[in-house]
Amino acid sequence: MPADPWADKAMLDWCLGGASVTQPTTRFMGLAGGSPTSVSASELTAQISGASRLAVAFGAAVSPAGSVINTAALTFSFISAATVRGFNIYNASSGGTRLFFGTTSASSVMVAADTLSFASGALKITLA
Repeated sequence: MPADPWADKAMLDWCLGGASVTQPTTRFMGLAGGSPTSVSASELTAQISGASRLAVAFGAAVSPAGSVINTAALTFSFISAATVRGFNIYNASSGGTRLFFGTTSASSVMVAADTLSFASGALKITLA
């Protein structure tokens, strides 16, 4: 999963001592209708019931693989049709800074009243 340019800079600053980095207190996952890129989040908001971003927690990184997984399930509820193709990780429930982004292994076509769940351990972020 690619890191957003902000996260790239933060990792370099932290690892190499270039600057102090403040860790977000909470991270949030939002869904994307298109394949997110470094310049486009393609975030779905109007199609999701309640909060369009959900708080997500990750366990400690696994070495030497350089990856982390989510530690609790996430469930998004839809109020209108949408196709989910990816996701974004942010440092805020709205606005804020995007930290990471990626695509789902398959697109999910949702209709009103559908739910899309990610089980604990299903979301894996790997540094490449």
